[in-house]
Order: sequence, then C-alpha cells, then structure tokens
Amino acid sequence: MITMNEISKPRTGKKRALLIIGAGNMGKWFANYFKDKYDVYINDIDQKKLSSLNAMKGVQPVESYEKNIQQFEIVINAVSLSSAERVLRGIKENGFAGTVIDISTLKISVNGILRSIEGAISIHPFFGPGANSINGKTIALTPLVDKDKELKTVRKLFPKAKVFSMNEKVHDRLVCYSIELPQLLSLIAIDVLSGDMADIANIEGTSYKALKMLIATSLYGSERLARDIIISNVYTDQLLAKLANAIAKVKVVSIEEVLEKTASFRQDYGEFYSLLEEGQLKTGLKRHGEGYTTDTHENKR
Repeated sequence: MITMNEISKPRTGKKRALLIIGAGNMGKWFANYFKDKYDVYINDIDQKKLSSLNAMKGVQPVESYEKNIQQFEIVINAVSLSSAERVLRGIKENGFAGTVIDISTLKISVNGILRSIEGAISIHPFFGPGANSINGKTIALTPLVDKDKELKTVRKLFPKAKVFSMNEKVHDRLVCYSIELPQLLSLIAIDVLSGDMADIANIEGTSYKALKMLIATSLYGSERLARDIIISNVYTDQLLAKLANAIAKVKVVSIEEVLEKTASFRQDYGEFYSLLEEGQLKTGLKRHGEGYTTDTHENKR
C-alpha cells in the first residue's frame, strides 16, 4: 500500500491518474475497467478491504487522498448509498477541479450536491460486478447541468456501452420496479422458505429454479445495497402500498384479475426454460449462518 505523498503528477507520455473511492465489488470492477488507460488508485475506509487490493495488478490502494486530490483527472464515487453524500461533500470541500463520476443507484439524494461540483457526472450502471465486459451493458445518465456535454463524456469513457439519459425522479421511481421490487420479493421469499429449503430442493422444478435465480441475481453480493435502496428511495412507500394491494387482490378480491395481467410475461417462458435445460443458467442458494449466500454468473444492479 502506498501513501499519497508517493503519487506524482502524471508526466508527458504517462497515463493519467484516476481515483476510485470505495473498494467494494463495483469499485473493483471499475478499477479493472480503467487500469489499462489510467494509473488507477483506490481508497476505502475499511483497512482490511484496502489491504486485500495489494494483489490486484495495475491498481494501487491508498490510505487517504484528501490533501492530494488535485493530482487526479477523474474521481469515481463508488461508496455505499448511505455514505455517498458525505464523500461527495468532502470532494467539493477539497476543491477538486477534475471530473467527478457518481455511480450511486439512487439519484435524487446525490444529484443536489453533484450540481454544486463543476464537471460532475451522475450515472447508474445497470449491471453488477459479475459483468465480464462493458459490451452492450446499459448505463443511465441523470443530467446535472449540460446533458449533451455529459452524455458525450460518458460515451467517450464507455464507448461500447448503451448510454442514455433520464430525469432523476423518473430514474428513482423506475428503480423501484427494476431493482427494488425483485429485491423485496427475494427477501420475502427467503423469509417464507426459511427452514424448508432442504426439503424443497428434493422436488424443485422450473418454477423453483426461477425463484432461486431471482434471489441470486437481485441480492447476490449486494445485501447492503438492497437495504440502502429500500430505506432511501423516496418511492419505497408507494411500492410497498402497491405490493400490499396486489397481495390482497390475490387473497381476497380476484386472483383471475391478477392472472389476466401475466400474458405479456408468458413469451419469455420458452427462452428461460431452454436456458435452464441447456445449463446456461446455473444458480445455487445455500444456508450461511442466519442468512443465505448465492452463486450465479452475473448479477444485475
């Protein structure tokens, strides 16, 4: 591990310097992505996590960055949602003059402070740390000041990704359905299944395999993220109300009314079933202490 005093400004012909704050799964993913084009440094308040990065080729862990932040061209904020505002305020207070990229899953809570940082960019990568490459992956930009300029920068940094822009309020509301709803359903399923998983495994069919896949892809390696989204999203209460209403319909009102809405999903069954049969979708769900661990090829964020 090196100290900031050992980092010199890039000289002519040398790669430019990039700092990633947050050595979690996504922080490490972006470190791997940028290390061929930049001198990549990564910081985290967790010393054990930071020490584990010593074996990561092409990436330098650093204990602090505040006093020397101007030495970087790009700073990527990859900390947890609950810590994002604190880190961003620190970047602003230290007068960073380069490009700040925030990758938080929710945007309403962080875009306010980001708009006060010149050159800041707010993106949400719609893929998880299990992604093998950026090719074809989706990245959403929530514009801060100049949408066209920000889109140009993101597309230059991620030329092989699908980049589009959307309003931060629309983004956070849709995250409720694309990310938070699967997480909530997975948490409910784990609670319901607790104690019976071993027996169910003996008779599992396609439906149960699909349920395990849902749990694996929505929660794997991101339990803290799930908690942060559920607690922090301003649209969570609306989602919970809709979920409770849907459950009430199935139980009390009319299950037929709910079943009529499933037609649009049936076309995906054949493709999903084929993938299961071919062994292309593999997942496991194992008891670990008081919770569960999952194994899957690639998880979505």
